[in-house]
Amino acid sequence: MDIRRLTDHAGAEAVGIDLTQAVSAEIKAALNQAFVEHSVLVVRDQSLNPDQVLAAVELFGSIFHQHNTRFALPACPQIHYISNQDHFPDGTRYIPGEGWHTDHSNDSRPPKATVLHAVTLPDRGGDTQFANMAAA
Repeated sequence: MDIRRLTDHAGAEAVGIDLTQAVSAEIKAALNQAFVEHSVLVVRDQSLNPDQVLAAVELFGSIFHQHNTRFALPACPQIHYISNQDHFPDGTRYIPGEGWHTDHSNDSRPPKATVLHAVTLPDRGGDTQFANMAAA
């Protein structure tokens, strides 16, 4: 596995890792260190089922349990989905998290990270952006 910086202020990617396979303690430590140093860690081209997503998340610590279960996967409630295929009763699209937000920063014990596992991405739009407040 290699860790490659993405920008000067935040972000790195881990390449040469398959999260469907067991991860050694050394790789786990390297992933955690990369996250601490770069604030955003990208692991591209992973095709994970829900149990594999949970195992990958647990490499970084315990899972933060969501208080809103509306978007929980029925078979795996620790995972919530974001989709542009949901609609309000009037037919307009509902896209959770569409506007600027911070995930659970208002919680008395907020999670240290948010994890996104993209399954299908649009050709344009759908961007996720990060603000590095330590750099600011």
